[in-house]
Amino acid sequence: MKIDFIIAGTQKGGTTALTAFLQCHPQVHIPKLKELHYFDNDNLFPDSIHAPYGLYYRNFQGAGPGQKLGECTPSYMYWKPAMERIHAIAPDIGQVGKLLG
Repeated sequence: MKIDFIIAGTQKGGTTALTAFLQCHPQVHIPKLKELHYFDNDNLFPDSIHAPYGLYYRNFQGAGPGQKLGECTPSYMYWKPAMERIHAIAPDIGQVGKLLG
């Protein structure tokens, strides 16, 4: 299991609408809880980067085979450690153009 995309953005920037549209796509799985706040939770990252990623992936248990996994937590955009933490679990996540082919 791997995360394919993360929607991070500013308040009132359309992240809720984008998430709702993507949740309707049959090849995409986004957890029902819009903001997971995993990568901005300093309590989960005792050494700043590494954490129990099994806790994160539990949010995607309902995904079907071949679905792209993603989430939306706008605060990742301004939470400085979040980008490094995301890169540690998914170094190629920035390649959005490859998402749905």
